[in-house]
Amino acid sequence: MSRKRRSIHVEEVDDEEEEEVYRGQRNASGQYHGRGTLTFPKDNVRYEGRFLNGLQHGAGCLYFHNTDNEGGDGSTSSPDEGEVEGETATLKGQWAQGAMNGRGTYTHYDMTSVEGIYVEGVLEGEVTERDEDGFTTFIGNYTHGERNGKGTLY
Repeated sequence: MSRKRRSIHVEEVDDEEEEEVYRGQRNASGQYHGRGTLTFPKDNVRYEGRFLNGLQHGAGCLYFHNTDNEGGDGSTSSPDEGEVEGETATLKGQWAQGAMNGRGTYTHYDMTSVEGIYVEGVLEGEVTERDEDGFTTFIGNYTHGERNGKGTLY
């Protein structure tokens, strides 16, 4: 059994000046390939997971870091309500060809979440919404990323 060897490529850069920073494995063509972390410093977004030929593919998590800070004390705020909450929202699940495809969970800054099937980055079909304590608040259908059709509110 022959096993291909992948190299790990680490770039040392000034994150403040770069559009994107990648740390991880690459294929022979230099594309992101295998496990890696892709950071977009200006947008405060980071993806950690698997890549295939330069695109997110396989298990991974996208982190959205909240930099809204109204108090000046280092705390972070929810961009929707201005309340002090978690500092990161996440989109975790299966990726294919650069988009969420398959089962995934989006967890908002306020710790509410939506779990379901993503098709090319959009929720489609049955989903479960949960409150910040993890209790189910809605089970129903989504079309094009929004509630549509039958569902039950709890």
